[in-house]
Amino acid sequence: MAGVPFWVVHRTGSRVFLLGEVVGLRDDQLWLTDEIRAAVAASRELWREADRDSLQASPLLAAHVLSDEPLSEWLDETQRRALDGVARGVGIDPVSLQGLRPWAAGQVIEQAWRTRAGMDPDLGVDAVIAGLAADAGIPVRFELGDERATFSWFTGMGRQLEVDYLMWTLERVARGDHDNDELVAGWLGGDLAFADAQDREMRRDHPALHERLLVERNRAWIPRISAMLEQPGTTFVLVGGAHLAGDHSILDHLIQAGLQPTQIT
Repeated sequence: MAGVPFWVVHRTGSRVFLLGEVVGLRDDQLWLTDEIRAAVAASRELWREADRDSLQASPLLAAHVLSDEPLSEWLDETQRRALDGVARGVGIDPVSLQGLRPWAAGQVIEQAWRTRAGMDPDLGVDAVIAGLAADAGIPVRFELGDERATFSWFTGMGRQLEVDYLMWTLERVARGDHDNDELVAGWLGGDLAFADAQDREMRRDHPALHERLLVERNRAWIPRISAMLEQPGTTFVLVGGAHLAGDHSILDHLIQAGLQPTQIT
């Protein structure tokens, strides 16, 4: 194994480890190296994107995922047909989605696809790294903030971007498992070529969503990481693998800021 996308940024007396994750790993696909274990164990804190378990059980959930108008009213006829076809393909009755906002419907469909594909959430990189941090008593902070801030990030996309998010999700799910298998294979070998191609496709087909979902968040990580490097010790940052791919990745922004990331293999 050449090594999963695992990076470190150094400053005197301080370092930040940066790991990009994928979903859809199988139990025979080994990725958790001694270097990653040691980096988590040495960290004063772990940063993740969001507290996914808390979001699912949050009392704020209904207020942010339910829509005042049927989902079909958000969509044009072509979009409604796409939604119906993909939803049925992953075992969801499209009628059951009618009370949801587009971003929430997208997440429900993606989760159904993962379940149907046999993806075990306990094998996910996020779950494994969070478990290591919990075992070591390492505090966790979240990129998108607390539950209210995370929900507000999604509902704050605006009407058109919410619909675009749903359409982008439908496109990915409609392709089945092949693209994700390619992505995982590249990730395991430290090869981001397929992830880079996906980034270019998203930027071409969904430019405003690409800016909101990836580029803005990538840019926001730079002052955050710079602040981490002002403190002595080690910080571990876990992000979606897409944030380390493409021409506007976190890695590119770090380099532009004079912070040179080094890949660990």
